[in-house]
This record gives sequence, structure tokens and C-alpha cells, in this order.
Amino acid sequence: MNDPHLEQFKRVKALTWACNLEYQDCVNNSVSLYQKWMQNPSDRSIVSPNLKSTVYCTAIAAGGEKEWNFGWNQYLASNVGSEKSLLLSSLGCTKKVWILSRYLDMAFTDGSGIRKQDAGTAFEGVARNSVGHYLAWNYIRENWEKIIDYYGSGLFTIPRLVKSATESLNTDLELKEVELFKEKYSEKLVTAKRAVDQAIERTANNIAWMNNNFMVIVQWLKDHGYYTQLNNQ
Repeated sequence: MNDPHLEQFKRVKALTWACNLEYQDCVNNSVSLYQKWMQNPSDRSIVSPNLKSTVYCTAIAAGGEKEWNFGWNQYLASNVGSEKSLLLSSLGCTKKVWILSRYLDMAFTDGSGIRKQDAGTAFEGVARNSVGHYLAWNYIRENWEKIIDYYGSGLFTIPRLVKSATESLNTDLELKEVELFKEKYSEKLVTAKRAVDQAIERTANNIAWMNNNFMVIVQWLKDHGYYTQLNNQ
């Protein structure tokens, strides 16, 4: 007998992957739902709870400043913790570099509307974004002392920031950047020292994986006719 909850879970996962890979029907449906919500902001039933994460992120990624501002205003207006967290993360999905840069500054600025304990959620949203991940890493490198000062004694979030900013680093240049970061701030890493050491190890492992597997996978995709499709996305 089929488990309806499992079937629903699999459908949501499939839709999430389809939208992440920018399958046009999935993107169009997400944008359509988000636009309906924009036309009737008080109706939070327009988007199914199971699909909110995918719809919000996909529509904000496909849109511009108007879509981002709507999501931000909904974040400010909501008094539901889970909804606020979801919106905060989804706002990091935009492909507009200038909005992402502004959002990173907002995350670590008093009075911006983002609570100090929620800055990590906003930062991770940017770091997960293919457009934003290097912006997030650069922000850490260029604003480390500001971030330390901002958190004061509440430094438990900082290792989480380092992990999310460095998770996808996979080149020799990026490995050197992490090593130089450790050297430059050796006396100011505070609670992030272990996270930085792990970032160095993880980046080295990512480089080894790329060297051993990347071209093999590319060749397989070429042989099976998928490579051109991926290049066009």
C-alpha cells in the first residue's frame, strides 16, 4: 500500500529539483503563484505550505526588485516564526548581485529589520545561491572584524557563517584564500577557528573530487546528449 505522505514528499522533492534546474514549466508555475499572492497579499493560502520554499525561492530568483521587495515586506509583516525564516532564506535566491550585496549588509546592520539571531539565515540564503555563494565568501573575508563586533559575546553563529560561506569552494585559488584568511585573522577567529580548519580540509577534498570526477561526468553528459542542454541553462 502506498504511503500518501511519502508520495507527497517525493512530489515536492521532484518539483524542487525541477525548479532548481530551471525547468521552465516549474519556474512559470512558481512565478504565477507568487504573482497571485502579490495581487492578494493577505491570502496566505494561495501557495501550499509544502511548496512555499520552492515557490518563494524560484519566483524571487526569476524576478527583480519588485518581487524581492514584496517578499521583504511580507517578512516584516509576518508574525509566524517559520514563515519569517522561510522568507528570509528565500530572499537570498535573487539573481540580482546588487540586491544580494545590499542584503548581506542588512543582515549585519542594527535596525535593518533582520534580528541579530536571524542574520545567519539570511546569510545562508545568499551562500546557497549560485550567484551569491562567492559574494558571501568575499563578504566574510572583507568584513570579518565588523561581523565579530556585531555579534559581541553572541559568537555561536559565527562558525555557521564560515561553514555556509566556504561549503562550495573547490579551486586552488579558493583554497589559498581560506588559508590566507586563517593567517590574517589568526588572533580573531574566536569560535570559528575549528570551522576555518574544516573549511580548508573540505576545500582540499572538493578540489580532489573535481580533479577525479568532473571531466568524467562532463564526458558522460556529452555522450548521452545532455551537455548542450545544461550549457543552455
